[in-house]
Amino acid sequence: MGVGNPAQATTDAAQWFQSVRQYCNPVEVETRKSWQLAPQTPEREMHKAACYALAGRIDRAPNHYMALYHAGAARFDLGDYEVAEGYLKRFLVEYTADDGWTGSARTTLERIGDR
Repeated sequence: MGVGNPAQATTDAAQWFQSVRQYCNPVEVETRKSWQLAPQTPEREMHKAACYALAGRIDRAPNHYMALYHAGAARFDLGDYEVAEGYLKRFLVEYTADDGWTGSARTTLERIGDR
């Protein structure tokens, strides 16, 4: 996959996210996403929102459930427990599947409550 050549971008959104995840930070997120376009798949917006959330750019990922999850997890890791709690609670309202994502969010909320 060539940097700066969107024509060579992957057609799988999960692969795209893995290749750009290290650039999902406040400094590089906009540049990288313009160089390496997300593929046109149903998961596209979810992965774009997650990248923006990891970069702390919640304004660019409004209320997408994966953005809420990643923002909550990132805030928890930074020790910003009050903000993390808000994001994770909103995530659980938006995303109701009983899976690893909700399990992780609930576990993190329990850890916040134990503090």
